[in-house]
Amino acid sequence: MDPRTIYVKTAKGIGEIKNKTNHLPGKVRRLLILVDGRTSAAEIAGKISNLSEAKRREAFEKLLEEGFIRESGVASDVGVEDEDDPMLTATAVERILADENTETEEVEDDPEEAEAEAAAAEAARKARADEERRRWEAADRARVEAEERVRAQRDMERQEAEEKERRAAEEKARWEQDQRAKLEAQMRAEAEAAEKREAERRSREQSQPSQQERERLEAEEKKRLRNEQVAKAEEERQRVVADLLGKAKTEQENKARAEAEGKRRALAQVEAKKLAEVRADKETKTRQKIAERASKRPMPKYVLPAIGGGLVAVVALAAVVVSYIPFNSDKPAIEKLIGDRLKEKVSVGAVHVSVLPLPKLSLSDVVIGDGEDVKIDTVTVPWDAFGGDKEKKAYKQVDLDTVTIKQSAIARLQDWGSLADPAAKLSVETLTMHTIRLTLNDVALDKFDGQIALAPDGTFLRANFFLPDQDRLKAEVANRDGTLAVSFSAKKWRAPLAEALVFGELRFKGVVHPGSFDATEIEAQVGDGTAKGNGRLEWGERWKLTANLEFNGVDMDGITQRFTQQLALTGRLDARLALSTQGTALANLFAAPHVEGEFALANGALGNVDLMKAIIEAPNYEKVRGGQTFFKKFSGAALLADQRLALRQLSMVSGSLAAGGAVDVLPDGSLNGKVNLELGSTEGNPVKDTVLISGNLKEPIMKPSK
Repeated sequence: MDPRTIYVKTAKGIGEIKNKTNHLPGKVRRLLILVDGRTSAAEIAGKISNLSEAKRREAFEKLLEEGFIRESGVASDVGVEDEDDPMLTATAVERILADENTETEEVEDDPEEAEAEAAAAEAARKARADEERRRWEAADRARVEAEERVRAQRDMERQEAEEKERRAAEEKARWEQDQRAKLEAQMRAEAEAAEKREAERRSREQSQPSQQERERLEAEEKKRLRNEQVAKAEEERQRVVADLLGKAKTEQENKARAEAEGKRRALAQVEAKKLAEVRADKETKTRQKIAERASKRPMPKYVLPAIGGGLVAVVALAAVVVSYIPFNSDKPAIEKLIGDRLKEKVSVGAVHVSVLPLPKLSLSDVVIGDGEDVKIDTVTVPWDAFGGDKEKKAYKQVDLDTVTIKQSAIARLQDWGSLADPAAKLSVETLTMHTIRLTLNDVALDKFDGQIALAPDGTFLRANFFLPDQDRLKAEVANRDGTLAVSFSAKKWRAPLAEALVFGELRFKGVVHPGSFDATEIEAQVGDGTAKGNGRLEWGERWKLTANLEFNGVDMDGITQRFTQQLALTGRLDARLALSTQGTALANLFAAPHVEGEFALANGALGNVDLMKAIIEAPNYEKVRGGQTFFKKFSGAALLADQRLALRQLSMVSGSLAAGGAVDVLPDGSLNGKVNLELGSTEGNPVKDTVLISGNLKEPIMKPSK
C-alpha cells in the first residue's frame, strides 16, 4: 500500500461514525474518523501515536476490504463524500474525536497512546481552525476588493454621464444658436423679397398692361416652355432609341460572329476526327494484311474457297433452322425465374433462339406487374446451348429493346433495386436499354436510352440515361449508402411542360426520396444569361413544385414572344423569384403557379405603348396608340397568384422621362393600373401627369386621372 494514497469515506464509513454499528477497534475507528479525502494515509497514521507501519497497513486494509473507505481516484458509487456530509465538517470531526477520548468502551488500555491521539486530534483541530480563519480572511479581502471595483465602476459611470450631459448641453446650445442665425437670415431674406415684390408691384402698376394682354403673354410663355420641353424630350428619346438600336445591332453582330466561329471550329474538329479515324483504319488494315501474308503458307487456290463455302453453308443452314424453332415450352420457367427475382407477376409472349452472330435467347412482349405498367418488346440474353448451370442463371449483360414505363411503376422501380438476395437464382450485371418510353400520366417524355449496373446480389449500383445524341442530354443515378444521387445535364433542351422555354444548357444535382426529389444545385443558361437556385418536386396524389431561382443578364428578346404574342419586351433581365405550384397531374402542374419576387430590366423596350408620346400629347391620350417605350432601366416587384399578375413599385427611366406606379394584369388579359409620368427640364419646371391604364396587353388604353 502506497503511504501517499488519499482515501475518502464511503456511505458505510459515514454511517459507522454516526451509529457505531460494527464496533471497530479504537485505533481503526480513529483512522476512519481522520480520513477526509485530502490527507494521505501516512499523514493520518502520523496523527495516531504508537501505530506501527504494519498496524497502519492492516488497519487501512481492513477499512478498504469492509467498504468503509475507498481511494479518491475511483468514482463514487455508494454515497456522499466527507465534504458533502453536514455531519462531518471540521467541527464535527473534532467533536467526534473528543467523544472518542471520553467514551470508556472505546478507550485503549495504553494511556500514552490515548494521550498521543488526543494531541493529534488537538493539532488537527487547530489546523482546521487556522484554515477556516484563512478562508474568512480571504473572503473579507475579496469582498473589500469587489466593493472597491463597484465603487470605481460607479464613479466612472457617473463621470461619463456628466461628460455626456455636458456635451449634450453644448450641442444643444450650438444648435439653438444655429437655428436662431438661420431664422434671422430667413426673416431678412423674406423681408428683402417682400420689399422687392412690393417694388415690382408698384412698377407694374405704373406700367400695367391690360388683363387680356397679361393672359396672352402668360399663355405664350407657357406654350414656349412646353414646346422647348417637348423638343428636348423628343431629341432625348431619339438619342436613346439610336443608342439602344446601335447596341442591339452590335450585340447581334458579335453573337453571329461567335456562333459562326463556333460552328467553324466544331466542323473543323469533326473533319479532323474523321480524317484521323480513316487514317488509323487504313494503317490497321495495312498492318493486318502484311501480317496475314507473312504468316500464310502457299496452298492450292481451290482449297480455301471450298472450305469457306462449306462452312458458310453449314452455319447458315443451322442458323435458319434454329431461328424458326420456337422454345415456348420454357416460358413458364422463364416467367417464374424473372417473377421470383422481381417479386412481380411476369408474362412472356414468345421465346426464340438464334445462333448468329452469337447464340442468344430472345423474349418478346414481356409484361411486368398486375397493371401491365412495364412492357418490353424484346429481351435478349446470351444462350448457353449446352445447358450451363440449371440452378442459377448469371448474365454479364442483358439487352432490353423498346421499354415502356408508366408513372404507376416508378415507385416500384426503386423497390426492385433494393431487393438484395445473394441466393437468388437470377442475377444480371448490366441492363442495356434501347428506346425507353417514360409516360408520366398524361405527359410523354422524349425517348431515351440507358444502362443500369447491378451488384451480384441484385442491389442497384448506378445508371446512365441519355438521348441518342449523347451530348444533348445525360442523366446519372448512383446508389450512395441507400440514397439515390442524381446528376443531370442537357444542352439546347426544351422543358417537357414548358416547350417555349429553351435552355442553352441545364445542369442540376439532387437526391431522390420516396415520393420526392430535392434539387440542391440548379444551373442554367437562358437567353445568353444565367440562372441558378434550388428546388423540390413531390409526387403522389398531387404534384408539387417549389423553387428559388436567381436570373442574371437574361436577354428577353425573343423569350417573351415564345410565351405571348400580345406583348413585346426586350432588355437584359436580373431577377430573384420564388416559385410554388401544384396540380392533380403533371400536365396541369403549371396551370396556376404562384410566383413572387423582384426584377430589373436594362437597356430595353416596352411594346404597345409610347409613354414619351403620351406625356407630349397629354391630356389628349386618345391620340396615343401603339409604339414602344425605350428605357435605360425598368424595375419593380411582381406577384403572380390565381392567374393574376400584380406589378408594384414600378420604376422606369428613359432619358428625361421617368415613370412609376402599379399595374395589374387580370386573368382575362385586361389591364388596371395607374402610372405617374414626369418629363424633366433643365430649367427646373418638369411636366408631370398621372394616367389611368386599362385595355389589354395588346392595346393598352390611357386616360387622364381625375
